[in-house]
Amino acid sequence: MTGVDGPSAIELSASGDGNDWKTMPSNSSLESGESYYLHYNWTIKDGVTINKGDTATVTLPTGSTPNIASPLAIQDLSTNEEIGWLVVDKGGKDGAAAKAHIEFTKDLKENHNRHGTVSFYSGGTAENTTSGSTVISKNGWVQESRGSNGIPTQMTWDIDFNSLHQDLGKVTLTDTLGEFQTYDPAKDKITILQVTDPDGTQESDTDAAKYMPKVSVDSSGKVITFEFPNIDSKEITIWYTSTVANSLSGSGGALNNGVSMVSTNPTTGDEGTGNGTGAADNPAKVIKNSFWGGFGDYQGDYRRTIVLTKTGVNGIPLKGATYTLTSSNGTEYQGTTDDNGQIFWANMIPGNYTYVENSAPTGYAVDPTPYKAIITENDGPDDLRVSASDKLESSSSSSSSSSTNSSSNSSSSGNSSGGSSSNESTNSSNSNSSGSTSTSETSDKTSDSSGSSSKTSSTKTSSTKTSSSSTSTTKTKHGIVAATGSNSSSTTPSPHNGGNAAGTTANGASQAAKRQTNPNSYLPRTSGQRSALAMLIGFLILGLSVAGWRWRQTHTTH
Repeated sequence: MTGVDGPSAIELSASGDGNDWKTMPSNSSLESGESYYLHYNWTIKDGVTINKGDTATVTLPTGSTPNIASPLAIQDLSTNEEIGWLVVDKGGKDGAAAKAHIEFTKDLKENHNRHGTVSFYSGGTAENTTSGSTVISKNGWVQESRGSNGIPTQMTWDIDFNSLHQDLGKVTLTDTLGEFQTYDPAKDKITILQVTDPDGTQESDTDAAKYMPKVSVDSSGKVITFEFPNIDSKEITIWYTSTVANSLSGSGGALNNGVSMVSTNPTTGDEGTGNGTGAADNPAKVIKNSFWGGFGDYQGDYRRTIVLTKTGVNGIPLKGATYTLTSSNGTEYQGTTDDNGQIFWANMIPGNYTYVENSAPTGYAVDPTPYKAIITENDGPDDLRVSASDKLESSSSSSSSSSTNSSSNSSSSGNSSGGSSSNESTNSSNSNSSGSTSTSETSDKTSDSSGSSSKTSSTKTSSTKTSSSSTSTTKTKHGIVAATGSNSSSTTPSPHNGGNAAGTTANGASQAAKRQTNPNSYLPRTSGQRSALAMLIGFLILGLSVAGWRWRQTHTTH
């Protein structure tokens, strides 16, 4: 939070009646007997979250005694709701400086362009460098207050005299309280008596008590008389309180107080404005208007960032997609996805938005669908995240090819140990569509009809060509059979005619060979099967043994 480390402007009441204000340097000390108006212009940085109970220290000028309620309400200009307070600790008798801070009384949903002002009246306690040899001076400030407008309920006034450190003798101060004020002995009293030596040393409370005046109040409670038996070279400062009537109302104003001084030995100092010498026929007088009140306001906007994430195949981020974001009032915002596939539309006000793709990255199809993004004032500070994805462009043409080469060789002999052999090789098809490629593999199998060996090998999609008496070639393209050719021959020497040919088709011989039955195929092949067979044989033998034993027993008995 910025703008609270010192006032942006300080105004001094030049005339004392509030009709003439003079701008002072912002680092000025606030002097006793003067009235000031302080201005603070504060801001909250975007992105900083403000929650209920958060505070920010407000630095007051040196010598400041704020004349405001504590707390002073800070209101939202758009809703008139209270969003915080200016809280003031006015310091005390021990000389502690006044302190102030802003305390927020609610969570701020706004997160953009947040700013406000706090302005209030203040008195001063620093040494007055402009009064010179003024005979007497007076100041006042709000001590206690009520309500959100900070209506005073008790004032504190101070009177300072004999700044020239002269021997005044007996001094009588007559203080007249203005409208809405009375001195109530049950509530009000002298709170501070300060005695300063000519060298600037302040006397202890014990020594200062010797100068305690006699105090009397008239029946109206409006006139207070302070009688000091003997003032030598000491400068005297007294602080006392007055009670403010409950009939006072409003959000700000001025409470006044006038005092006159008469001394045995009138001062030779300058009279100053409204001041006499302090003689009986020329009393030293001063009237003080103490301005009270102040105000605080606040305003801000709610903004949110819309983050679009664009992805493609397998969720990969897509760079270079262009989009248009359109608000409900037709305002358009352009964007192009970055290396992470994202677009950031920042500082978007609450409302309904649509986003649509204008162009897609190379190889991807544009998605013309408009998508919605909605921002409300209650969303919170986090980014609104939306997403979109593109599909690959459809290929303008597709092709697939398939080729199969097969060869078979079969032979048979008339002897009793006849066998058969068959080799098959298949080349599967390659296909390419929409930029994707797939490759398949088949296996060549060779089996021996005697069951003695079995061999399998995996080969890539290529055809195996072998010498064969039977060859068949088929080529297929785009699903249409282009040509089919077949040529088969078989030469088998005859044991009777010395080699006369008997023509048969190779395919028929091959199929006949496949239909032959292996006599060993009925034997158990696994260890489990062999174990089961052994158990069956065992039970059979046992059964036969038992039957034989019973037969022998029967026939032996007879």
